Amino acid sequence: MDQNSHTLVILDDVWEALRDIEKLGIPSGSNRNHRCKVTFTTRFRSVCEAMGAQKIMEVGMLSEEEAWFLFRQKVGDFVDDSSLQGIAKEVANECKGLPLAIITVAGALKKHKNKRSWDCALEELRGAVTVSIPEVPKELYKPLRLSYDYLGSNEAKYLFLLCSLFEEDSDIWIEELLNYGMGLHIFPGIKNLEQARDKVYSLLETLEDGFLLSQGSNKNYVKMHDVVRDVAKYIATEREHIFMVSHDVNSEEFPRKDSYEQCSHMSIVANKFEELPSPIICPKLKLLMLKLRFEDPFKLQDDFFDEMSNLNVLSLSGYDEDSILSFPASIRRLSSLRTLCLSNLRLDDISFIGELVELEIVSIRDCKLDELPEEIGKLTKLIRLECWNGYRKLKRISGGVLSKLLAQLEELHILEVEDLSDVMYSNLGLPSKLTRYTLEMCYWNSRFDEYDKIIALKVTETRPLGDWICHLLKEGELIHSTGEGSNNVLTELQLNEFQNVKCLHLSECDLMTHLLKRTHEVIKFPNLYELELENLKCLTHICSDNVERIEFPLLQTMFLYELPEFQNFRPTANNSNPLFDEKVCFLSQKCYLLLEH
Repeated sequence: MDQNSHTLVILDDVWEALRDIEKLGIPSGSNRNHRCKVTFTTRFRSVCEAMGAQKIMEVGMLSEEEAWFLFRQKVGDFVDDSSLQGIAKEVANECKGLPLAIITVAGALKKHKNKRSWDCALEELRGAVTVSIPEVPKELYKPLRLSYDYLGSNEAKYLFLLCSLFEEDSDIWIEELLNYGMGLHIFPGIKNLEQARDKVYSLLETLEDGFLLSQGSNKNYVKMHDVVRDVAKYIATEREHIFMVSHDVNSEEFPRKDSYEQCSHMSIVANKFEELPSPIICPKLKLLMLKLRFEDPFKLQDDFFDEMSNLNVLSLSGYDEDSILSFPASIRRLSSLRTLCLSNLRLDDISFIGELVELEIVSIRDCKLDELPEEIGKLTKLIRLECWNGYRKLKRISGGVLSKLLAQLEELHILEVEDLSDVMYSNLGLPSKLTRYTLEMCYWNSRFDEYDKIIALKVTETRPLGDWICHLLKEGELIHSTGEGSNNVLTELQLNEFQNVKCLHLSECDLMTHLLKRTHEVIKFPNLYELELENLKCLTHICSDNVERIEFPLLQTMFLYELPEFQNFRPTANNSNPLFDEKVCFLSQKCYLLLEH
């Protein structure tokens, strides 16, 4: 902090007293060179006292009038009906003025407009046994339990409990919930991944609508309030699916057998263990999330997975790409495994993956891996394959490996790979069932969450592209091509009349003089939102002079950058026409143009 500056520091949700705030870079009262005040929120008066707070302001419960106003706002004005208003006010009063209780109960009841449902809810709130859960106000358990019970759908309840396995206050990636849900087979009647994704989003909408979850950092993530999470963890200890969550990063002791041997779902997060983790003897276990953030390389015991014969989902995460030396031999015996997620690990040898023949989903993120093993081609039930390496690129991908998977794969996401030539220029001769894909040779501002079909290639050779990559290009929504072979990419897109392209980026191709070489016709980019042309040293025009018209009905952004020979959209005598004229049509209300030489 600058000396003599006036600074206000706000600390939210402090659980333990911070004894020495100077270690956080906050000057204390003895340092007169800084004018700094600290405001913090906490649930515990003892924290205020231990930190020597000069003024303590207690936020009390809502008054009866305030509570009713909030309840009515969240549940809807149908409770103004004379047949419901009385019982609705009684239900609101049972929330004891706690905003979180009011919001969740209102969310649970806002679709129930029959008085009998309200009578039943009031009886449950009054009759439920009060449960003591650490760090949870006792008045909150009954309302939150009612909200859970009123979800109705078993799938919604299951997904809600799954969210409690993630770390407190974390962003929960919806695609990760999809991977786990598919592995656990919690969506009956689902025929493919796209249907499952629709189901997950529908269930999450139910949970958000009931205020049991909220949106995370963006639309692709959700969050669970820490109090709601504590209640969910408690509920998950008394049902058929018994959950165990061990996230005490200060503990160096691996959970004891008697704490988990009846569990079906486990989530363990640790920074260090005094001894190597013992084998988990848990025959009922269906899901294991193991995040071992050890700074030093570690090795799990060879028999670590021996007693998990019913495991369907395994998520194993380390500290960085050097976190594990080798996998336990017992991983080959996980004969029921359907979802495998690996992140921040060193994967020297994962040939064992070919023996896990029930695998449907494999996700590898930020791991040290040179190449996908040939054995992955043995996975005849694999429908989703992800390999995202932000730290270190894959060296290559074999067309032969992919060709063995294409018959059943529904989704393929490969980011950061050095050499795709075997895939780009080979005729794999196979149909593709892919409904979503990401194929990126470079980490180019990846927009995986915005588009379903993404291709980002370095096409350095001018020889013809292979049949499979041509098919992906024609179906692609975001196309980024760099290199002298980008003309071939353009040719494939034109064959399909740019029907599917929403975002087109072309760069570093000296052979390109025109974006389009067609004549005597109306050319349309029916779905194009964004066009970026960069460092095309010989590009002079977008199209020839003989086109009747060129239309961009949806275009919103156009970047023209480092185009030294570019003159205008179409050539004319003496190149006298402006950049745009009557033959170039933009139909969207806003279109931004950035032109730089």
